[in-house]
Amino acid sequence: MLFALAATVISLASRLLAAGQLAIRPDPIYLDGSCLHLPVQQLHDGLLNPLPTLHSQPPFWNFLLGIAAKACSAQDA
Repeated sequence: MLFALAATVISLASRLLAAGQLAIRPDPIYLDGSCLHLPVQQLHDGLLNPLPTLHSQPPFWNFLLGIAAKACSAQDA
């Protein structure tokens, strides 16, 4: 149990350090272009508003894309 917790903490810390120091961000070009994705502007501006009303798009996937859109400050891809 302790090993799993330590491995998780080390993994998260290394990813945060790499993202901060090396400015690694998701590429906003890949956030758009599928019929299953909400528009990037909608994902960036109002992430939680459209998710409960999705019927044909997968809400959890669009939630993850919205987090990526916020992480890379994507507003127009």
